[in-house]
This record gives sequence, structure tokens and C-alpha cells, in this order.
Amino acid sequence: MKCTWKSGRWSSSNAMYTFIHEQLRKLGLYRPNHQNTSNTFIEFLVYKADKLNACVIDASHIEMNCTMTNFSGIPQNLSRCHPRNNIDFKRYSRQLDIMPSWEEAYVKDYVVRIREMGGEFWRMLQPVSKEMNSIAANLTSSKSYEIQVQCVTSDQCSQCPWSQIVTVPPELTDNPTVDNLEVSPYEKGKRMIIIHWKLEGYRLVDGYNVMVAKESREFQEMLSTSQPPLRLLLSDSAYIISIVAFNQAGASPPMMTSVQTADDAGFFGTLNITFNSNMSFVVAWGIDLSPTYRCFSVEWWLMGEKPSWQSFYLKKGHHKEIILKAPLQPYKKYFFLLNVRPDKSTCNLEHVNNSEATYGRTQQYALEGTPVSAPANITSLNATRNSLVVQWSPIAEDDLRGFLLGYRIYYSKNKQENQSIVVQVGHTEHSHVLSDLKEHTVYMLQMSVFTAAGEGVRSKPVYLKTKPPDLSAVRLVGVITVVLLFLCVPVFSRLLKRVKTVFWPSIPNPGNSNAVQKIDGAHSLDPQDILEPMGHGRLAHVKESNTSSLHIIEDEVSPQPSCRSPLMAEMAGQCAAEEEGQAVGGDKESPAATPPSAQPCPGDYTTMALFQQMTTQSMLNGATLVSKPGDACHTKPDQDYIQQAICLSIKWCHEDSDKVEMSIL
Repeated sequence: MKCTWKSGRWSSSNAMYTFIHEQLRKLGLYRPNHQNTSNTFIEFLVYKADKLNACVIDASHIEMNCTMTNFSGIPQNLSRCHPRNNIDFKRYSRQLDIMPSWEEAYVKDYVVRIREMGGEFWRMLQPVSKEMNSIAANLTSSKSYEIQVQCVTSDQCSQCPWSQIVTVPPELTDNPTVDNLEVSPYEKGKRMIIIHWKLEGYRLVDGYNVMVAKESREFQEMLSTSQPPLRLLLSDSAYIISIVAFNQAGASPPMMTSVQTADDAGFFGTLNITFNSNMSFVVAWGIDLSPTYRCFSVEWWLMGEKPSWQSFYLKKGHHKEIILKAPLQPYKKYFFLLNVRPDKSTCNLEHVNNSEATYGRTQQYALEGTPVSAPANITSLNATRNSLVVQWSPIAEDDLRGFLLGYRIYYSKNKQENQSIVVQVGHTEHSHVLSDLKEHTVYMLQMSVFTAAGEGVRSKPVYLKTKPPDLSAVRLVGVITVVLLFLCVPVFSRLLKRVKTVFWPSIPNPGNSNAVQKIDGAHSLDPQDILEPMGHGRLAHVKESNTSSLHIIEDEVSPQPSCRSPLMAEMAGQCAAEEEGQAVGGDKESPAATPPSAQPCPGDYTTMALFQQMTTQSMLNGATLVSKPGDACHTKPDQDYIQQAICLSIKWCHEDSDKVEMSIL
């Protein structure tokens, strides 16, 4: 026979063991045998029919009773029932289910003992049948435990040793949490999905099971990984992903997340849907797709519902009729999606990762209708005197019953509904400006929406009012205008005076001149006073004088009667003296060097006065004033019109004097 044992808790690695066995002979005598060994097994000879008693003692700890173990039985009747090495168990909700198994079919009952990791005392559980699980309840979820199993002895199992100690790890009570879910385009019709997650107490985890399933439940696959993240290459369909952490004790609660259907940006084709009836529709795609793909899968669904699907194999053609098991609902918007699969041998998915691509997606109504509601919350954001900015909220998707094409706004002055003005607005707008309105007026406004089936109901009347004129602004403008006019009056007055001076120069009244006054009083004046030479004193009062414009020219012509007036002679002498003084250089002591301002030569109205005086004197002396057209003097262009007008040749004829000509320039 062969006897085996295990070292005790206090045994050292180089312990020596003493094996003792004895048998009771028919004569009633025992024959003990002692064998020493360093192994944990030994072979020995026995008598099959005699009762056998055996024990093993740890020689290095002989003083300790716990170092000895015993065995007894009849060798020919001994049968040993060992449990399997792998003991299945599962932890959940502070409970442990133990499921041992034996090779021997005649094992009926078994017992289990359990203790905390590192504890000294075992807790025995009630024996149970082999067909049932042994349950240990009221455990601490965060603690580890040790268990052993043993069959109950019977005629067939005289020896039932304890199994090896099995360690039960702590219970996984927390589920993983997703840190980040990255969704990025990979190629046309495919997306790269990268999932990052974490779990508290990850050191107690042996791995993770990731379940990836299409939302339509067409296909699902279990993937295992030791640690995050997980990378997937999926189509644009909707997917559900479940992540569960596991260890020997069991699994954690699952973490669920979803990947929604991609938008139109990732598709590479156009999908068309035609309804034959509410029990079938035809899906069509581009003619260039069939030579490359022969396996297809079409999905359709209502918003918020699980998609339906149907896969098919099509070798030729670019359209397929789908027969439905349930009718489509009218006035509901359905979403359609077509996936293509490169595997030509079968159209059923074999794996979820990088197995298909999405060709196209579209939306369609099986039957459209008119909207059953109107826009709500119609308000005016900004009201002016002549405009209103109208804003509204769109109606619910279910109330549209078709594709929204636009809005209609009906507005009119209050109590004039028959004269409403209609404005049509695009389906993407949610506000509109009503212009060319009358100020300080109430307008009644209603709105409706329309689809391909027609216009829906109108909203309840809303009354909006434009603003009145801003009188405060008018008053302010008036005050500012008055102030500006008040400030500008002096400026305009001065400006008008300057303009008048430039375009209409001030002309002195000839009636106020000294000459006219003397003419008026010629009958009472002495001729000597009239003919008195005009010196500096008499010309000092003349305001406008231009001595440089007076020239005395004497012509010696053929002897003709000429008369030189003493007054003219005196004037000629004065002018000549003045010109001579200017030519010499202006001697201060000489009378001829007197500045023109001091001794002006007659001009303008002074000249006229002199002319009147000479006329009067000539009339008094009996002289005759003769004027010839050919005797016009030479004038300068820059002289004023008065100087040019009086610039003429005057001749006085006297029977005892020569002819004298005087030109005033």
C-alpha cells in the first residue's frame, strides 16, 4: 500500500517524519513497524484481511500533538474518493455558491468548511447532496475566503480526504465606468471606436468581458481583454456595448453604453426607398455597387424604437423588395440604412469587428399628412415704429406627419382679418422681420406650417403692437436745431456782409458830395471860391483817392482856340509835382515828396466834383464845353466803372486861350 500525507502548519521544509503502522493478527498480537522519511508519502506491506492502524508523526515537533495524524481500516475493503482539483464557485450579494464534482459516481453527499483568509478556525456547512450547490451566506463582500470539500464516507467510499484549500477572492460589487468613448471616421462607411473604462479595485480583476451587439440584435459577439482600452472598427449602425469585470469569484455588474447611428457625412452612396404598400418597400442603390458587394443588410426603425433588419444575397441588380412581417405606420417618419459586407461566401456576420460598411442612409414617410398643430410661443423680440421681429417655437415631430416645407405668417391690422397679408418662411427659420408697418398700430398675427400634403391648422391669434413716435426725440431735435440756429445767426450775418461787400460794393451817394452841394448853392457862391485851387487841405477829406491814376497830357496841335481854366492849370501842376516827387525818390523836405496819402490826386467822385465845378465856372465865364467822340482817353482795365465813365476829353474854348485837353485815368 501507499500512504500519503501533508505537512502541518508548523512543519519546516526539511522536516523528518516517522510513519508507524500495525495490524492485529488472528492470535491477537500487534506487530508495529517504524519508518523514518523526509517525504510526504511511503510504501509498505500489509495483510489485506487484517485491520490496519497507522499514524504519521513530525519528529521535529514531537512535543506538539497537532503534528500527528491517524488512519485505520481493513486494507482489502479500503476505497478512496477524491474530489476533482477544480472546484467551481460563484460570489454574489454576500453569498457564495460552491459546486464540487467527483469522478466516482457513487459519491452521494459531501460537506464544506470555510474560513476567512488567514483565519484559524473553520466553519462547517451542512452536508448536501451531490446534485445541489452548497451555499455560504452572510459573507463580507470585500474579504477573501478559503474553502475545502469532503465526501461523506460510505461502503463505497471508506476514505474521504479533504480537498486542497481553494482561495475565494473578494466579491466584485462595483461595475466599470466609461472614462471616454472616442468615435472618429476611419474610412467611408466605417468608424473607429475606442473605449476607455476603469474599475475600483482593479487588482482583484482577472479580466473583462466586452459584449458588442448591433442594436437590431442581428449579431453579437463576446470579446475578452485583460485591461482597457478596446478598439473596434464598426459600421455606421447603432451598437450596444456591455463591459463586465470578472475574477474567480464571479463577475461585476455590467456597464452598458451605446454608439448611435452616424450622420450622413460617413456614407459613400445614395439610398432610395419606394413604398409599394404598408407591407413592402423597395430599397435601391447605385449600379456601381453590385460588382463589388453581393451581401447586403437593410435596417429600418422609428425614432426611439429598436431597429428591424433583413439581410439578403443579390448577385445582379441594384434594388431589392423587402416584404414586411408587420405593416408600417402612416404619418410616421422611418429611418433606413443599408450595410454592405465583403464576404461573398455567406451574408451572415461571423464577427463584429471590421465586418461591414454602411452604404447610405435616408428618411421616409410611408404616408404623409397635413400637420395637426401650429407653432407656439409666438412673440415679438424687438418692436419698432415700422417693424416687428416675430419669433416662434417649432411644432413636435409627431404633429408634423410629414416633412416640414415651411411656415406661413398671416398678419393684418386689428379687426381687419379679411385683409391679411401672407408671408412664407423657410423650414429652417424660427424668426422673421415684418416691415413696412404702421406706427403705433396693433396687428393680429397667426401662423401655420405646411408639408407636401398641405397646410396645417393655424395658431391662435396673437396681438402685437408697433411703437409710437418718439416725441422726446423730436423735442430734443427741435431744441438742438434752435440752439444751432441761434449760434449760427452771428456767423451768417457776418458772412452775408462779406458776400455783399464782395458782390455789391458800397457806392457813396453822389448827392452827399461837396460838389453837388456847391452846385446846389452856385448862385450864392463867389466865383473865386469855385475856382479856388484844390490843395491838400481840400482833398484831405476824400476817402478814396488814387493819385497814381491822374495824368495831365498836353498836346500841341494845330492852332485852335483853347481855353485853359485856372483850376485845370492848378490841378495839372499839382499832379506833375507829385509824379516828379515819386520819380526822384521822395525827399521828405520837398513838397513834391509828400506821400500819396497826404496829397492825393483827385479821382472817383472828387473828379466828378471837379468836373461839375469846371462846368459851373465855364458857364459863368461864358465858355462852351465841347466833347468829341474821337477824343476818348486811354483807360486801364483795373480801374472802376466810375473812373472809366468820367474818363473823357474836356475842352474849354476861349477866344483868348489855347486848346487844353485833360484825360482822367
